Amino acid sequence: MPAELWVVDPDSRSWKRHGGGGSLQSPNWREGWGEPVIVDDFTGPNGSAPNSALWYRRGLPGSDYYLSNTDSQGIIQRQNAYVQDGEMVIKTERRANFYTPQPDAPKERWYDTGYIDTMPRTGFTGAEQRYGRWEIEMYAPEPMVSAGIWSAFWLRSRQDGGEIDVVEYLGTPAGRGADGTTAGSWPYASRWPNSGIRAQGVFFEETGKTSNAAGNAYHESRFDLQEPYFGWHKHACEWTPDRISIYCDEVLIGEVRRGQRPTNAAGVQPTGPNSNLDDGAKILDGGFGGAATMHARLDVHVGFPNVGEASPAYTQSPYYTRFRRFRVWAWDGQE
Repeated sequence: MPAELWVVDPDSRSWKRHGGGGSLQSPNWREGWGEPVIVDDFTGPNGSAPNSALWYRRGLPGSDYYLSNTDSQGIIQRQNAYVQDGEMVIKTERRANFYTPQPDAPKERWYDTGYIDTMPRTGFTGAEQRYGRWEIEMYAPEPMVSAGIWSAFWLRSRQDGGEIDVVEYLGTPAGRGADGTTAGSWPYASRWPNSGIRAQGVFFEETGKTSNAAGNAYHESRFDLQEPYFGWHKHACEWTPDRISIYCDEVLIGEVRRGQRPTNAAGVQPTGPNSNLDDGAKILDGGFGGAATMHARLDVHVGFPNVGEASPAYTQSPYYTRFRRFRVWAWDGQE
């Protein structure tokens, strides 16, 4: 029997068997979600920009070339985010000379890096939606040659500032200063051993604001994967009116639910200084309430006091962070 060939009907956007027949489930069909509304396998010539209708490349020569904090060692360059062999690659590379510090970002910027997102802008359609499932495969950092590499797949709301860090990978050795020996200043740095990689998922009601903020108005729940995860892994987030769930390789690693304290898959409440959330509704109705929509972001920060800094001795240059198989599903109104 010849192999089946599936094609997309451009009018109905459904998958059909080539040569006729009814609609079929595509390879991307998912129980409970159906067919995805976005499928991006990062096709295109090697070295080219990702799908320009979906992804926006930040960085020089544009004005959005600083990462979001003043302590980063990185400068965003558009050409450092590109397609290669069916993958999305962000290249992090040490510069011959540091980028001239600016008054609002005084730290010496020794590394070029990349940052892409699907946030709509003037003249750029992008993609954002309220509720759904977002999914990507991501290659965890190589051990012991990725110090200061802080890569992430995350979602952000333009309207209310809500943020979901679906996964953040910290390279190793972690918690090191630029000399490779001094411990990082952030308390979480000590939780990443020099011999392994840890991933984490974080929920924010508003980006950068935690439950330690004035009035205890903002909330964060942090979940750590408790073992190294080298190689390719699938990371996903599902958002509905009553829950936000984060998965790694199809395993639930943490969620917030309306009327419940956040827990991980083992029923354990998250730990950390900002994990005193008593009801997931404070997040669901906070930074994710009203008409908030979410868009996807892929980026690589370089060096920061909380994760340690990159250095020639402990950070391979160039260093390549790899992503593949980006998918987005819409929510059909049912759990």
